[in-house]
Amino acid sequence: MASGHLSVCMALLLLGVADCGPLSPRKSYSCDLLIYLNYGERFYITTPRYPNPYPSPLRCMWYVESPPGTILYANFLDFKVPCHRFESFLWESGADVSQHCGHGQYSITSSTNSFTARLDSRVPHFLSVTRMYIEIIVLSSFQDTTATTQQSVITQQDTTTTITIAQPAPDQCGMKAITRIVGGEVATVNEWRWQVALRWFSTNSIFCSGSLLSSEWVFTAAHCVDGVRDLRAIYVTVGDYHRDILAGNSYRVSVRVAKVVKHERYSAVTVDNDVALLQLNTPVQYNQAVAPVCLPCGLSEDILLNESGTVTGWGTESFQGTPSPVLLEVELPLLTTTECRQYLGRNITDNMLCTYEEGKDACQGDSGGPLTWKDGAGQYYLVGVVSWGIGCADKHVPGVYAKVMRYTDWIQKKTSIDFCDSGTH
Repeated sequence: MASGHLSVCMALLLLGVADCGPLSPRKSYSCDLLIYLNYGERFYITTPRYPNPYPSPLRCMWYVESPPGTILYANFLDFKVPCHRFESFLWESGADVSQHCGHGQYSITSSTNSFTARLDSRVPHFLSVTRMYIEIIVLSSFQDTTATTQQSVITQQDTTTTITIAQPAPDQCGMKAITRIVGGEVATVNEWRWQVALRWFSTNSIFCSGSLLSSEWVFTAAHCVDGVRDLRAIYVTVGDYHRDILAGNSYRVSVRVAKVVKHERYSAVTVDNDVALLQLNTPVQYNQAVAPVCLPCGLSEDILLNESGTVTGWGTESFQGTPSPVLLEVELPLLTTTECRQYLGRNITDNMLCTYEEGKDACQGDSGGPLTWKDGAGQYYLVGVVSWGIGCADKHVPGVYAKVMRYTDWIQKKTSIDFCDSGTH
C-alpha cells in the first residue's frame, strides 16, 4: 500500500462458533482458539474427535476472555491426561500458573477475566488416551467495573494513549473495534475486524487479502486464487497484525480453505469480474475483535459521489518495493465510472470502481483486500475489492477495484446466505 500518510492498523478474526446468544451452549472441537464470552454465557471445549483419541502429535491453545468484572469457571466434566513427560496440560490466569494431569472431574476458577489453557501431546495417536471435555461459564466477580475494555498502546512518540474498544453485537456487520481515540492518531490492533490474510502453506507468506462476510465465507479477488490448484497449498489467518507469522500475536488464528468459488465470467485478460469466495473449513467466532463487513445491499452508486473509502492491506509502500511488516490503511477519494474512464478509457467496465489521490494507492500485495465506505451511523460497507492498477500511486493513474454492488446477488446465491434480508447486512 502506497501513501503519503499511513496509519498502522489491524485485521481481525478468530476461530470458533458464530452464535453468541446468552446462555446458548456452544462447543468447539478445534485447537488454537481465542474465545470471547459475555456474562452468563457458556462454552464447551473438547479435544479433537472427542471422545475418541485425537491425532498426535498435537499442540492446542485456548485463550478465553470475558468482560471486566467477571471471572471464568472451568468445569472439567471429563479429564484424562497421563502424568508423564510426553503429555501436559497447563493453565494460566493472571499470575496463577498450574500444570494438571490424571483422570477424573474437577474445576478451576480464573483469578482474572481471562485464562490460557495449553495441551501438548507427543504420543502416537494409537497410544494416546488423553481426552478433555470442559464447560466454561462466565460468572460475576465481587469487583464492580464498567462494561468497556481499556487497552494501552504506544504511539510513535513513545507515550501511552488509552483507547476504548467497542463491544458491538457479535453478529453486527461493519463495526470497527475502536470507537474513540484519546490524544491523536494511534496505530492499534483489532480495528479492521473483517480483514483476512491469504497465506501460502509452504512459506506462511501473505500473497493476498480478503474480507470476512460471515463466519465461514471470505470475499477476495479471483486473480488471487486463479492459479491455486490444490487447496492444501493455502490457508487464511484472521486477527493478524504482523506479516511475519512468527511475530507474537495472541489474536491470530489459522483456518484451512474448504472451497474456492471464482466468478464464472472472470477474465484474466481484462480482469473483469475479479471476485471469488473462499469457504472456510472451520467457522470463525465473532467477538469484540472479529466481525463481518457489511455488504452494500440496496445501496446505489450515487451514494458514493464525492465520498472517500478506506483500503487496508499488507502490500508494498511503493511499486516493486518491500511489503509492509504490519497492516496499513489509507483513505482515498472514490471516482465515478465516468471519471475513471477519463484516466483509463475502455479498460474500465461497469463492474469496476476506482480511487485516486496522487501519492496514495493500494499496491502490490494488497490484492483481494477491502475497500470500505462508512455511512453516517459509522457502519462500514464493502464497496470494492482491490483488483488491479498501473504502478502504484502514479500521477493520473487510479487504482481499480471490483465493484461489490454488482455482486451481492451472486454472493447470496453461491453462499446460500440471505445477507441482504438478515438484518445484519
